[in-house]
Amino acid sequence: MREPSAHTVLSESQAARAHTVEVEASHAVSVSQPAAVTRLIEQAAHATTR
Repeated sequence: MREPSAHTVLSESQAARAHTVEVEASHAVSVSQPAAVTRLIEQAAHATTR
């Protein structure tokens, strides 16, 4: 399987009206940057309960 290009990912996220976040991290972002992951999950939870 080929990795999607950054342009493809951005286009798909824009089409879905998604909120994306870039974090300097290893491939295991939930382990290397847990606070950033927690913030994103909390923001998503609050956005869906409004």
